[in-house]
Amino acid sequence: PGNGTSTIARNAVRRAEALARHYRVTIVSGGFLPDFPPSIGSVQVPVPDLRILRRFCHVPNEVTFALGVRRALGNPQESAPVSFVLCHGYSLAYFVGRYFRKERDVPFGMVMHGHIFERPRGTYDARVTAYYRAIAPACYREADLVVALSPDLARLAGTRGSPAERVLVAPNGIDLGDLGLRRPLPARRPLAGNEGPIRLLYVGRSGVEKGVNVLLDACARLRERQVPFHLDLVGPDRDFARTRRDLPELSIAGAAEHRGLLPRRELRPPSLRPVGL
Repeated sequence: PGNGTSTIARNAVRRAEALARHYRVTIVSGGFLPDFPPSIGSVQVPVPDLRILRRFCHVPNEVTFALGVRRALGNPQESAPVSFVLCHGYSLAYFVGRYFRKERDVPFGMVMHGHIFERPRGTYDARVTAYYRAIAPACYREADLVVALSPDLARLAGTRGSPAERVLVAPNGIDLGDLGLRRPLPARRPLAGNEGPIRLLYVGRSGVEKGVNVLLDACARLRERQVPFHLDLVGPDRDFARTRRDLPELSIAGAAEHRGLLPRRELRPPSLRPVGL
């Protein structure tokens, strides 16, 4: 659901592009990226505007979108034959993937972008957590493929019921062209004492589930041990308001800076220069 510009949406499109080299791929979404590749088929499912529910709109959005996908693709006479369904998230796996498996004997997979039960307390409303706790076991148990973005997530999938042979680790990749690079940067040697400060870069939101507080605490420890470093924080201004207030309290205001939103091409190491808060 949404306008298709999220990181998850971008990664879904890139995975689809890779699969399209060997298979016929159709993306089903509530919205598409501006540069949605024309070589891939698409089905757009209307999603009602449930923002009136404010912070409680998350689950209704997911469920209504999933049921819309089922209506769009569930009639064999009105849709092309489907050989495999790859779902991004629990709700789609539960309501769409399992439906295709039961009604049309079509295998399904689930991309595991995170694991809700390992997130910090307070990340989700208790009722949202209860919803995921109710549907997640069936997703792990019945999915023919679970794509985990890290070895740790793969381990968690195994402890929640996914057979090891069905779990695949496939980290999100980085398009070097987005960063203005033609080839990977050379590997860095461990820093010697005279090579200047350690350069750290964080890109993303500063929500509690992202662990920015852990990063800032680690930087405070570096400062306590007199290890020179510089941290650039890149992300939306509204998300980092509290983080900016925390920097002086942690005594790292001179070494950690919020840069706001930056184009991807400006994330290359040479382009980030300390400018002060």
